[in-house]
Amino acid sequence: MKPLRALHYIMGTVLDCTLFDLPAEQGRCLISQGIHEVRRLERLLSLYDPDSALSHLNRQAGCGPVQVVPELWQLLCLCAALTRQTDGAFDVSAGSLACHESTALSGISGHVPRPAFELSADGWVELAPGACLDLGGIGKGYAVDRLIELFQAAGVSRAFINFGESSLYILGTPPDTRGWPILVRGLAQETILGVLWCEDGALSTSHSLGKRLLTGASQILDSRTGLPLQHLCLSTILAPSATLAEALSTAVLVSGAGWTEMLTRFPETEGLYVGPDHVLHCTTGLAPCFQPYSEVL
Repeated sequence: MKPLRALHYIMGTVLDCTLFDLPAEQGRCLISQGIHEVRRLERLLSLYDPDSALSHLNRQAGCGPVQVVPELWQLLCLCAALTRQTDGAFDVSAGSLACHESTALSGISGHVPRPAFELSADGWVELAPGACLDLGGIGKGYAVDRLIELFQAAGVSRAFINFGESSLYILGTPPDTRGWPILVRGLAQETILGVLWCEDGALSTSHSLGKRLLTGASQILDSRTGLPLQHLCLSTILAPSATLAEALSTAVLVSGAGWTEMLTRFPETEGLYVGPDHVLHCTTGLAPCFQPYSEVL
């Protein structure tokens, strides 16, 4: 049976799904269900849709506790835990600082109390005055994990998901090869560091200047300083889930020199990092599956 591949523009980027070893009709039906699920998540988590559950919550900042749907609450619980585990390097409320930098320039206080949000055990969330949560640093990974759950429940044993080239999931292994070859680009888009041979897991890559503000600075903020990252750096993380991989790929950029120590807190994760010195650093467990570009040629 031929692989079935489908591309859809969703969450502001391209979702590329490939399913293997399935009859065409079953594969098309599964992908259709998957796209419907991702669009549902977009309506839940989008910062830019004024009708999303997240936008509704952000509008209640400073108004006291707000009850949110269980799925959003559970995801925010995970985000809060990741913020603690990464010493604040991953923080979905970091965008509050960017929003209030502009208000401070207009003469309005830009101070946002920390923590920016608090969770209760019964599904209620309270945002500090001026807080603004942005799940863009974890939303695509969360959607990828939901897709994998859907596919596995339907009996899919091999699949490849590439969501915006930043959040990937590899299910199973291709026949007669050591794994799926994933190209790892360098600090400049046209440069290539090498190939990662991956199987059964998630991969996420973040680049400090992958997205830019109007000022030209990085959109990735260090919540501990309130400042955008000013230097070129990139990270690639392998993890059991795409949600975790996406969060940690951002946290590694913010952590900088302390990134390897931080990763030790997350079993079954591996990573690589390139800092301003353009030197590639790999964790011990990742090195065996990384093939430098000079060896690929």
